[in-house]
Amino acid sequence: MFDGSLRTEVDRVTKPVGNVLARVGITADILTLLGVVFSLLAGVLIVSGHLFLGVLAVLLAGVPDLLDGPVAKALHATSKRGAFIDSFSDRVSDFILFGSLAWYYTDRKDSTMALVAFACYGMASFISYQRAKAELLGFNAKGGVMERAERVVMLAIGLAVTALLPYVLVFILIASALTVVQRFVKIWVQASKQIDKSKRTRRTYSSRRSRVRRENVTSRTSRGDGLRARPYKSRVLARRSSEGLIKRFRDTYKA
Repeated sequence: MFDGSLRTEVDRVTKPVGNVLARVGITADILTLLGVVFSLLAGVLIVSGHLFLGVLAVLLAGVPDLLDGPVAKALHATSKRGAFIDSFSDRVSDFILFGSLAWYYTDRKDSTMALVAFACYGMASFISYQRAKAELLGFNAKGGVMERAERVVMLAIGLAVTALLPYVLVFILIASALTVVQRFVKIWVQASKQIDKSKRTRRTYSSRRSRVRRENVTSRTSRGDGLRARPYKSRVLARRSSEGLIKRFRDTYKA
């Protein structure tokens, strides 16, 4: 949602901040590294049971993720390498946060919630894989009710109110599964349209070739009293007819 319908509003806020950071010498790679460091800090706090302090660390981990893109644009340093590092660091941060929650519930003998936390990370991985593969194939897979920004916000709410954390994780899991379905359908529709377009193009090209071939056959077999089309095989057989063989025999041995 933040990466889709609210992207313009988010960019309006983060762009000036990115320009300021770029002027003071902060690069996008530094922000990406800070995001991973804050995620590690959040993981340590969650595992040790300091969930409220973990909220601050989670929010601090999300801020660099919002600002690294505007900083890269301000420095004119956008590149495929930077996009790869940013995407990879996001997956590492997701693993740390949800893995620490699974560890937290495992220590408290709550295997059900530990499994839910692990499943949340699995769904998050599906969502990111769908987008990466779709963009590689030339499709658009952005959007959905539970993208990474939404996961971070919901996780912060759950950590701030410990009693709500299990319900928040269940909500993240369900909304992430819905996002996986949404993106799958979106990519499927785009791929189906591409297949239909390719089939129409082939049919048009094949029809044009057939029409041109028929016109050529008709013109080559034309006579003075009109036009009479003959199939291609008839012309081949005509060249090999007995009359043609007799004529070539006479021309060869008439001397």
